[in-house]
Parts: sequence; structure tokens; C-alpha cells
Amino acid sequence: MIEAEIKIPIKNPEIIRTILKNRGELVSITKQRDIYFQHPFRDFMITDEALRLRDENGVYELTYKGPKIGNIGKTRLEISINVNNFDKTKQLLENLGFKAFIRISKIRELYKIDETFIAIDNVENLGYYVEFEKQIPDSKDVEQTERELINLAKELGLEINKSTRKSYLELLLEKT
Repeated sequence: MIEAEIKIPIKNPEIIRTILKNRGELVSITKQRDIYFQHPFRDFMITDEALRLRDENGVYELTYKGPKIGNIGKTRLEISINVNNFDKTKQLLENLGFKAFIRISKIRELYKIDETFIAIDNVENLGYYVEFEKQIPDSKDVEQTERELINLAKELGLEINKSTRKSYLELLLEKT
């Protein structure tokens, strides 16, 4: 499945939170703890890929993220599988040669408007971001879906010119 995504940093989450509570539905508030891994033979920073192990309130997921597609957002192929043991999955990856190299923690408030998910993320050491996400079946719909996400962000009063195609991983690595 392809995840179309637009990400925008914000200073005051209360404004967008109030709008989202009035306009959409609150789906969940969770704590996410992510570990990103380096591949043993290729540099994911060069290939624009990622491998992430996530603990979200005791639910564990392993996700591969392919290179970005499209010209506007952070849209990419994502393949996720649920795993039932975080520590053993981490150990398995490390035994295969993958190296855990960065941890990212955030509190995510997830809202939904129609078929679009909107997250207010408080990312440790980065601050607040709003992510607009929509699942699409294939790449032919990327540009249209990204335009829809941009239009929704504008409707909600966000500054599109501040959007970034960078992942939280890339943003944190830039800070170090």
C-alpha cells in the first residue's frame, strides 16, 4: 500500500487540535517508540529507505519504507507487519546484521476526517508536527491525493509553504 503524506511543523498544537475536534473525530492518543535500523550492506540514507520497529502502547509493528515518490509530500510504499515480541524482533534483526542506530519517541493524537488521517505529533527533540495521511492503492493517484491533502491542510489554516518531505528520522539526524 502507498501512504500519501504531507507533514507541517507547528508551534501551537491547541489551535489545530480545536479545529480537528470540531471537524473530525479523535481516533486515538498513543505513545510511539521507534527504533530505526541500518542495513548491513546498503546505506538507507542514500537509497531513501527505512526499516523501523515500533512499539505503540504495547502493539509492535515492523515497517519497511520505500523511497519517496511524487513531488510534493512524503509519499512512499510502506509494508508493515505486526509482530508479537518487540525485543525478539529487535534481536532477530541484529542477528541478521541490521544495526539499531536511532530511537524516536513521540506522542501522537490521531484524528480522522472522511478517509484522511491527521496526526498531531509531539516528537521528542523536534517539537510539534501535523501529518496528513491517506492510503492509496497505487502510484497513479499520488499527485491527486497529495493535492487533496494540501487543500485540507489549507482549509484547516496551516501554512503549506512550511511543509517538509523529510521524515522525523531525517530531521533528527540533521540536528545531530
